[in-house]
Amino acid sequence: AGAIKNCGKLLKDTFLVMTGDLLTTINLNEMKNFHHKKNAFITMCTKELDDPTGYGLVKFDSNRRITRFIEKPEDWREFNTNSINTAVWFMDLGVLDFIPSNVKYSAEYELFPALLKARKPFYSYPTSEYWLDFGNPSKYMQAHRAFFDGQIEFDNAIQISEKFWVEDKFDIYPGMKFQKPLY
Repeated sequence: AGAIKNCGKLLKDTFLVMTGDLLTTINLNEMKNFHHKKNAFITMCTKELDDPTGYGLVKFDSNRRITRFIEKPEDWREFNTNSINTAVWFMDLGVLDFIPSNVKYSAEYELFPALLKARKPFYSYPTSEYWLDFGNPSKYMQAHRAFFDGQIEFDNAIQISEKFWVEDKFDIYPGMKFQKPLY
């Protein structure tokens, strides 16, 4: 959360925070509209997983207001939910007032519990869209397979040959050679 605070002077309105090691097809415009409709302080995208081990767990009421959050509990079954924090959040500028300056401060371990304690409007935006945390090598490979297998699509990808795509602005120069696999 310290990095969020450091960006504070650049922010003018509701802002999006996402971790850099995820792949998703979540509709961010719909999520932002939900955030505004709920007059939320923070909206956290959540997803149900069969095995939520290793993720922050989220409980919310019938209005989707988050009632409880715990980051990576030892035994997720004690928390009695399989809804996880996807690390996709819309935040209002007032959140910055809860983050101290010039100290290491965790959104999951410190900010979210503080907001719940202060009873700030903190909402869950549940999704069934594709979502993958690719923070380890096997999940990173899974992200590539999701693209190659057509589970997700990118508008600006051009297929050059079997299992080889490039961005539409990619230059291929004479003499360049490519060998499979390319990721």
